[in-house]
This record gives sequence, structure tokens and C-alpha cells, in this order.
Amino acid sequence: LVKIDATDFNTMWVSDYRNLGLFIQGRPTAGELLLRYASADTSITLPVGLSGSVGGSGTAATAPAIFSFVRNNVSIGNITFNTDGSVTFMLPSAVSFVPGDVLTIIAPAIPDATLADISITLQATISG
Repeated sequence: LVKIDATDFNTMWVSDYRNLGLFIQGRPTAGELLLRYASADTSITLPVGLSGSVGGSGTAATAPAIFSFVRNNVSIGNITFNTDGSVTFMLPSAVSFVPGDVLTIIAPAIPDATLADISITLQATISG
């Protein structure tokens, strides 16, 4: 946030980010709702491929575990926790959220036998 002129309180966002982070202790249950983020006062945009976002786990999956990203009840992408401990984000196009929009992350319908202690941080650009 920067001041843009001599007028009091006249500011704007300049290349700023909002990080949406979550941690799931232990193993998530089948179809568990892990995150429900309601955009309150600022528009944000998740970039293509969720560049800048990170994820990890304390215990790796025994089979690829795919978690769903949903915007206002419509699937927009996913995150896969792979057996080698790596994490793959899939978001085919940038997705913007305006105040009132809701982002949710949902665990797989069939939980992985070992995947546990999961962390996810999504990096969004503040766009308004």
C-alpha cells in the first residue's frame, strides 16, 4: 500500500500479495472441507498454475492425493500431493475473486492411507 499524492489517505496497492495459508494436522477425512475463504473487502486473483503457491506434508502420500479448489461452488482447479513428496498445482487460467466470492479447498473423497500434516499456502495478487 503506497500513498499516491499529497491528499490524506489517498493510497493504492502496488504489486502486493495476499497469502492464504492452512495447515491440516494429521490426516484429512473423506471430502473434508479444509478451507473456506470469503473475500471480504479486497479483490484478489489467483494466477495461472498458482505460481508462487507452495504445499507440503509431514508424511508423503502412498498414491497421488488430489484436493479440489472451488470458487462459488464451481470447480476451478486442484492440488496434487504426489508419492515422492512433491506437490503439483493445477489452475488452467487466472481466477479473480471479488468481495463476497468464496474459495474452498476440499479433501479427496477417498483419503490417502498415509498423507498427513498438510500445509498449503496460496499466493494471490491483490487486484482492487
